[in-house]
Amino acid sequence: MGKLSQDEFLARLRDRNSHFAAGEFEVLGEYAGISAPVRCRCLVCGNVWDGNPDSMLRRYSRCPQVRPGGRRQVLGEIEDADA
Repeated sequence: MGKLSQDEFLARLRDRNSHFAAGEFEVLGEYAGISAPVRCRCLVCGNVWDGNPDSMLRRYSRCPQVRPGGRRQVLGEIEDADA
């Protein structure tokens, strides 16, 4: 099987990644292969990062700042403890 087109990649991402399907992030960059990083933007916190397409399709990856244990969540827990 050859490389997916951008539309095929986005369709598979919608089917396989619940965070993408729920509108938590958008893909900004062009898909260039399963191991080539693709630019994404979190629609929860605004973070922009380069995601790994393989992880995005297989492991339901999401924004590294809002995922459990991510920087934004840890900072929120610290702020909650200070209150």
